[in-house]
Amino acid sequence: MVVLAKLVSYSGERPPIAQLAGDLGLSPSQIHASLKRLERSRLIEAQTCKPLLRAVEEFLIHGVKYAFPAQRGEATRGMPTAHAAPPLEGQIIEGDLPPVWPDAEGKVRGVTFEPLHKAAPKAARKDPALYELLALIDAVRDGRCASANWQNRGVQELIGHQSLAMTQRSFHFSPAALDATIRLLENRATARAVGDSLETPKGELLNVNG
Repeated sequence: MVVLAKLVSYSGERPPIAQLAGDLGLSPSQIHASLKRLERSRLIEAQTCKPLLRAVEEFLIHGVKYAFPAQRGEATRGMPTAHAAPPLEGQIIEGDLPPVWPDAEGKVRGVTFEPLHKAAPKAARKDPALYELLALIDAVRDGRCASANWQNRGVQELIGHQSLAMTQRSFHFSPAALDATIRLLENRATARAVGDSLETPKGELLNVNG
């Protein structure tokens, strides 16, 4: 999963296996084996290893919480994740200690939240986009947030999915939840095409087909 998330963070460009291994702190053989598993799972293209974004989105939102269930543990110091990390940080309030990946360099006291891979904290420190995607995946895995729509929309934004209208129909977003999530993410994007519409920085959807 960490390899898949890293591939998504490259925005369609896949570097040599040696660089991918170095970025994640894994061995080339581990990367090769992971790519083969992702190919068999039909989450990446066989020849290019480019993520199949529709399949990735579906798996992250609907399947990852079953394949990689959240495991919480004792209080520790580490790196914030799930709703305690960007982009959900400050948007969802819990009374408990925040979830953190156990990490020797971490400065936040929280409750242990086992990462998808032990290499996740180090890799995330080097790549903010990867950190955000892994944190959103953890929020989906955890399932404690008040509205799953927030992390679902965040996953959609970070993997570069273009059809907001399709996703709203597929996942039954309420207009209020959709508006709240757009406000959360609007400072991350300028106006851009969304299916047959144009999404403005204020979250408005304008039909470009008249």
